[in-house]
Amino acid sequence: MEAVKAAIEAKKQEINDSDSIFSQFTDYVEGVYNTIKDLPGEGASEMPKSMSGIEGWAAGGTGPMVGYGMFVYASYRTMNSMADAANNRRSDLRTLQEQALPAAQAQVEVRKREVKIANLQQQIAQADADLATNLASAMRAFQAERFLSTEFWSKLLT
Repeated sequence: MEAVKAAIEAKKQEINDSDSIFSQFTDYVEGVYNTIKDLPGEGASEMPKSMSGIEGWAAGGTGPMVGYGMFVYASYRTMNSMADAANNRRSDLRTLQEQALPAAQAQVEVRKREVKIANLQQQIAQADADLATNLASAMRAFQAERFLSTEFWSKLLT
């Protein structure tokens, strides 16, 4: 259960770290960079060599509009993936809190009950051993008195 609680705290810390303005800005810049980097470049088969890459798209009068369109696309894609990542972190936290923690608590409760059952079984075994010891000593006493009793009666008869 301590491991689950530690995982919950770690997930909360991860969410807090990810929600910081610096972390969000860094994620945004990295996402935009990676999106633009992944655009078709030199040697892409979809376009002629003269029209491939950012340089080719920016050539002519459409350069500013293409650049703006790439920025909008990269920003949208990055913001969408950042939102998905934040939702996944919150979902993971909710799963830990609503499923993993109650399951761990139930396991702890089961272990406590198993210990209680083992203690009761130990008490039963001890009671059985005490009963057997008491019965054995009672049988020895009965046997001893029975023989004494027989001797007593034989002496009386003689």
